[in-house]
Amino acid sequence: PATAGVPTTQTAPVAATPTAEAQDAVSGLKITKVIVNDGQPQIDGMLALPGERPSDSFTAGKGVRLVGSRLRVCGDEAGVFLCPADADGNISKGGADWTRIDSALFSCNRPRCLEFFIPDGQEPGRYRILLKTFFCKSNVDRKTAISTVSPPITIRSGMAG
Repeated sequence: PATAGVPTTQTAPVAATPTAEAQDAVSGLKITKVIVNDGQPQIDGMLALPGERPSDSFTAGKGVRLVGSRLRVCGDEAGVFLCPADADGNISKGGADWTRIDSALFSCNRPRCLEFFIPDGQEPGRYRILLKTFFCKSNVDRKTAISTVSPPITIRSGMAG
């Protein structure tokens, strides 16, 4: 029933058939490649564990939680790397001085949450976390890696005293 002062909307189904010319134009088309463009991983926050406090300072031997999107690490060449950063936050491109976090140190590896432990013997200093993955969605992986780099962080020694 119509409400006073409110116009009613009428709908009617419409069917369309392409012309023979339009059908001929698309009949020879073939899909040769499907490209997924869903962006790079994104780090929205970093939390020091235990305690779940937002931080840019972490302790060797303790946990880190990254929150964001497309963070799940998967693929043979994928990983999380601690990359030494200079005073301006720049990291080396070669990777020779990067520390790869062993996947055994991951406690959570999901698209929106990645948790890992910083190795006990990690040298204190200024770093950036580089995340490289082949994750796309659900059970679909990419052919080429996508990556992101965190803002600069500080790693402190886990040794007492």
